[in-house]
Amino acid sequence: MHIGIIGFGLIGTKRAKNLGNGKLIAYSDIQPHSTDLDILENVNYYSDWSDLIRQDNIDLIIIATPNNLC
Repeated sequence: MHIGIIGFGLIGTKRAKNLGNGKLIAYSDIQPHSTDLDILENVNYYSDWSDLIRQDNIDLIIIATPNNLC
């Protein structure tokens, strides 16, 4: 299963590290994160969440933004 994450702070990062059989293929946040994180190798970055949700190859999107931004 190909997964995208909107919001890649503390919660989004924790979700990305625990996807089980899923594969993180994209994330969206207001700023890109350091590519030295192993989980971000070959993962697409989108500064705008609406660009992420338009991707045809994503099966599941995790929304990990702060409660006041939902």
